[in-house]
Amino acid sequence: MQGLGHCAVEADKENFESELSEPCCKPWQKARKFRNEDLPGLPYTMAPFHNIIIPHWIFYFSSLNSPWKLANPVHVTYIQKVWNETFLNVKCMVALCNKPIFALVKQQTYDWHSELATRALKAVEVFFNWYEEVDTTDARAAYVAWAVPEASEVLDDHGHVKPAVPSLFPYMWERVEEGTSSPIPKGAFQHDCILGTFALYLESTSVIRPGVRENPVHYPRGALTLATIAAERAFQVWLTGKYVPLPKSQQKFSQALRGYATNKVMESVDHLSAKQWKKILLGAEKYVGAYCPQPTLDVLVAKLRKPSGRAMCFEADSE
Repeated sequence: MQGLGHCAVEADKENFESELSEPCCKPWQKARKFRNEDLPGLPYTMAPFHNIIIPHWIFYFSSLNSPWKLANPVHVTYIQKVWNETFLNVKCMVALCNKPIFALVKQQTYDWHSELATRALKAVEVFFNWYEEVDTTDARAAYVAWAVPEASEVLDDHGHVKPAVPSLFPYMWERVEEGTSSPIPKGAFQHDCILGTFALYLESTSVIRPGVRENPVHYPRGALTLATIAAERAFQVWLTGKYVPLPKSQQKFSQALRGYATNKVMESVDHLSAKQWKKILLGAEKYVGAYCPQPTLDVLVAKLRKPSGRAMCFEADSE
């Protein structure tokens, strides 16, 4: 099977750049771009920004009903709060644009979107490699056509052509059983590929205490929705039964290309009960770390915090 390493998923840079100019940048002004080196309070703030602020931001942002847009002043208020709590001695004002902190938060978020899309590609590849029922080209093509059905055209009572939207997307369910008159789906949002993709959210927010995560107010509606859309997108590259990258015009994982599907999936997510959320979160935990590179022996040794010969290559001057 062809590997996936050659097909990087592009970040939603169009959204990122357009939002940088809204609403505070004048039309004739070019938005300034920032790098990690622009963070206030360096070098002290670099590690906590990435290891504390960004995970808390992903946790917060994933609970909202708009998982794409990042131009809401409420977002700035949240980042200001977390910054103040994290850095008691580094006072600065977080702004929607033309200031480094929130600009970097936004870029990290778009990078995370791209990571979701890449994770979904890997999850689908592993899925096809794991199950014997879909280990041939024809079987994979048939599965994708069934699991991610495309809209079709039908004639109405007046003989006019109109689109027909599929009433069931099997990839969104753990399994689909045969019913007497129609298929019976079971286990909403518990397909292997959705759970495997959604596990990235758990990895990205591992600093959050379990008790906080289980609060219904914080259910990651946005993260689950994006994981589902990413899985759908990943299946589509296997439409022929072989891995074929999407056309360049469709490769971005962005609201422009996936906004309609996002809204529809979010409607389903909004109907999940507390019991169903618990099943989804527990199901995703099985995939935490499953797609991460295995640590090298050096990394494992470093965690032991034992002396290393690399740090002992010195000697006293001879007389």
